[in-house]
Amino acid sequence: MAADITKMILPEASDNCRQVIKILSSTEPDFKALEAALSHNEILSMAIIKYSNSPFHHRESEISDVNTAVNMLGLAHVYNAVVTTILNDYMTGNRILQHCITISALGGFIASKTSKYLQHEMELLGLMHDLPSLVLCYNFKPEYRSLVKGQLKISLPLEQLEEEIFGLSRCELLEVAMHALCLPDNMRNILIEYHSITEPEHAEKDKYLSILSIAHHMETSVVPEKLRMFDTIPGDRKSLQDKLVISDDEYGTLINESRDVINEHIALVA
Repeated sequence: MAADITKMILPEASDNCRQVIKILSSTEPDFKALEAALSHNEILSMAIIKYSNSPFHHRESEISDVNTAVNMLGLAHVYNAVVTTILNDYMTGNRILQHCITISALGGFIASKTSKYLQHEMELLGLMHDLPSLVLCYNFKPEYRSLVKGQLKISLPLEQLEEEIFGLSRCELLEVAMHALCLPDNMRNILIEYHSITEPEHAEKDKYLSILSIAHHMETSVVPEKLRMFDTIPGDRKSLQDKLVISDDEYGTLINESRDVINEHIALVA
């Protein structure tokens, strides 16, 4: 079948969400305007408050208002919480979304240990990295379910089957879906490069791509096979460890600690 992008339902930011994202993307964000915009959206307000009370942030006392939550979280966490809320509203409980949240958690966690300045960006990249699959699954649920079942039998890469069946590349879908969500161009460019990699070693040349790839390698160790998405992972794990200066012992420690990190992130949208 040849899927028509123009007829697909995409995860879109509401006018209010667009306003919030615009404020968050500003070079000098207006906190009062942000708090006002969030306060006018009950779903976002509840999500931000829940996010601020997550075990991930190790709060000793409960936060009950948006203003305190925003000030405690900081703009980067608020941005991630807004995108998570939009995607969760689009496809609650879907396995692909669970995978995106897992990679977001692992990407942020790895960055916090290796390149702390990239932590929040890696969380956002992880959330968005499989938007194409999420869009296809939403619009063609029976066909996509059959695709996944078929993949388990014939062991072809998921992205290859998607393109063969729906006639669209992940890069084409990323362009459209990220525009609908009003997400940053630099993030789009990184993810398009990730999905365009034809030579695995290319992933080792860029820190963003290296962290995204090794997060997928880690997922294979901490998430049961029946719950995973079987994408091609660009880059050899050992080479990626070398790029990020992670020893085998440190990698083992990351694996052991990552389970709690994943559970905390998934609890944010439960």
